[in-house]
Amino acid sequence: MLLPGLPKIEPSAPPKGSWSGKPYFMAIGTIEPRKNIGFLLELWQDNCGPSDPHLILCGRRGWMNEEVFKRLDQGMPNVHELSDLDDGTMWGLLQYSSGLLFPSFAEGFGYPAFEALHLNVPLICNALPVFRELLGDSAIYARESDCYAWRKEINKLAQKRRDTSGEQNRMMSLERLTWQTHFNQLFTAL
Repeated sequence: MLLPGLPKIEPSAPPKGSWSGKPYFMAIGTIEPRKNIGFLLELWQDNCGPSDPHLILCGRRGWMNEEVFKRLDQGMPNVHELSDLDDGTMWGLLQYSSGLLFPSFAEGFGYPAFEALHLNVPLICNALPVFRELLGDSAIYARESDCYAWRKEINKLAQKRRDTSGEQNRMMSLERLTWQTHFNQLFTAL
């Protein structure tokens, strides 16, 4: 299988917030219906205590998602929307997270998943064929509507973060994909 390359991932200092020093999860990408962010908000509706994990949404608002935007505008405890981070700052935040959450209904290549795996950050995603094909056993899979499975995996990863005293997760990894590797494979195939 010929995979595209990743840019050079160079994390910079992550922003500080009420999530600092606590377990937090991230969702990266435009906030639009196919990303299924409303599902994550449902999961976080009851996660509002001081010991509950935080959710950081990194991406700009898209379209046709007024109900999700309304909920975000009203504010939810432990849910944070960061829409203007540069890549280095976002990667800095991602590398110390408890995991990347990807409950999308549909996805193309899914670059954030590969960025997370490159940084050794656990990934929970919907069992889309594209993820099964590209990520194999490197991800934790749960149906996009199975609240129980998502909560169980989120709690497990949040506890792992607590148990390691804030150290970076080293649960999964994926061989670094570079554009050079991509073109080497392409030219070999030709």
